[in-house]
Amino acid sequence: MEIIDSHMHWGPLVTLGIKVTTEELLHQAKTRSLEGIVIFPFPSQALADEGINDEVSR
Repeated sequence: MEIIDSHMHWGPLVTLGIKVTTEELLHQAKTRSLEGIVIFPFPSQALADEGINDEVSR
């Protein structure tokens, strides 16, 4: 059965001073045997910088 995580946050989260990278999410997907992931920017970052939404769609 194919398993897809349909809600993973990606990018910077300024309020906590962290950044979740593409590589980190791909590593998590691989270690959990996921076939795919759907990523979203952190909401506060998406509101503060609409350009982040363009980066997610790549």
